[in-house]
Amino acid sequence: MPAADLLFVLITNGAIPLKDENIRILLIEDESFDVNRVKQTVSYYDSKIKIVDVVSNGRAALEL
Repeated sequence: MPAADLLFVLITNGAIPLKDENIRILLIEDESFDVNRVKQTVSYYDSKIKIVDVVSNGRAALEL
């Protein structure tokens, strides 16, 4: 999947994260290559961004 096709969705409870809080991401992606690519990109910001789980589709995300 080309980078232009990637979609990041951040769903929060409406609150803006505080200065010392991490951004937690549920990654929904079915291609392992893209999962690794996103993990590599996020690793540069690992002090602020954490991928907490990876699922392959929206149904699996809803079942968490």
